[in-house]
Amino acid sequence: SNVWTKTPPAGWSIDYSQMAGINEPGVGVTEWKGWSFADRVWWATVAGDQRRSEFTKGVGVAAIADPDEWDDIGSPANLGTFNSFLISPEVSLEGVAPGSAMLRFSSSFRPEGDQTARVTVAYDGAAEETVLEWIDTTDDKTNETVDVPLNNPAGAQNMVITFSMTEA
Repeated sequence: SNVWTKTPPAGWSIDYSQMAGINEPGVGVTEWKGWSFADRVWWATVAGDQRRSEFTKGVGVAAIADPDEWDDIGSPANLGTFNSFLISPEVSLEGVAPGSAMLRFSSSFRPEGDQTARVTVAYDGAAEETVLEWIDTTDDKTNETVDVPLNNPAGAQNMVITFSMTEA
């Protein structure tokens, strides 16, 4: 069965341009070079679990950025860091009152060394604004629902949301 892909959902994109070793054969675990999409149970199984199975809120296919697994073949961290960006399609804000847009997602985040998880939003093509940033956290975020106020400004017509894992 299909348990893993690098192909994002329709309209979504992945920016690998800052990913160390992205085009180097044998450098980095192929499945985990940047954002990937996988069955969460398969992911926990092939990655030696390491508490990944605690992520029970992930249903079906999950978007996964896993720098720990990425570094298990060919030492890509010797070339630089894991920097990958998952970018939403343009989302219409028609009929959404200013300041009322919210983002909700299920998450499993485990800190390991240096890494930054960030969610940004860009309104009507303007510069990205950071709405969530995790740099160093306690190791208890393995299965949570995250609600993020997006603070959409008056007059905004659309937004693009970017999920990033960097400096890992």
